[in-house]
Amino acid sequence: MKRLVRDVDFNEFLKALKREGRPRYLPFYEHVASPGFIARRTETQFDKMTPNDDVFWETYSDFWLGMGLDCVPMEISLNCPMPEGHSGLSEMSEAHVVIRNRRDFEEYPWPDVSKPIDFHHFETAETAQNSARRVLK
Repeated sequence: MKRLVRDVDFNEFLKALKREGRPRYLPFYEHVASPGFIARRTETQFDKMTPNDDVFWETYSDFWLGMGLDCVPMEISLNCPMPEGHSGLSEMSEAHVVIRNRRDFEEYPWPDVSKPIDFHHFETAETAQNSARRVLK
């Protein structure tokens, strides 16, 4: 993959996002890239990987940083279980929701407030990003 080499700085991204003064440059940010595009750009089979695969986060981080973006966007789902026998369709579909009323809300098995999400993916991505930054410098 041909890399765009430039000095990326997440703090400049935050400065622009929070409107706290003028950043040194206009930070690059994009929220979504299709797995197929990432696969083609990184010359990997990223579109067949899952977040639990050993090289997923390294490839993902290398893609965003190699494109010259100032941050790596991540969306990790809450630890909200689906009811037994549920098809999982409530993700991105209002027609198949799990919670339809106050009773459903109160009876839902919400995650422990001390562990609302699995932070492991963030830690893995941080390691991958640090590795990618060393390669890019």
